Amino acid sequence: MKLHTENLTVLFVDIVGYTAATSRHSRTENADLLKSFNETLVPIVHHFRGKKIKSIGDAMLLTFRSPTDAMLCSMAMQDAMHQRNLQAPGSDPIHKMSIIPRGQAGGA
Repeated sequence: MKLHTENLTVLFVDIVGYTAATSRHSRTENADLLKSFNETLVPIVHHFRGKKIKSIGDAMLLTFRSPTDAMLCSMAMQDAMHQRNLQAPGSDPIHKMSIIPRGQAGGA
């Protein structure tokens, strides 16, 4: 079996304070929050040629072939969350956090 490797930029994104917020809201409200988060961010990821590898709760693991695309995506997501928060004044604001390491990834 041949191992394939490539250099990727990995972007981890989650909602700041999500765990604490879940205790203050119903399951439906928590599901609506995650739906809004995903519906806002996933199209941006695709726009910047990123790939959503996995999501667990409020966390997303994304990969990009270009560190520039990852950074531009992260900034665009931040702008989108800010606009979402301005347009939904009655709801809890969503603040995202991004962590962007870069390195070699491999798999069969």
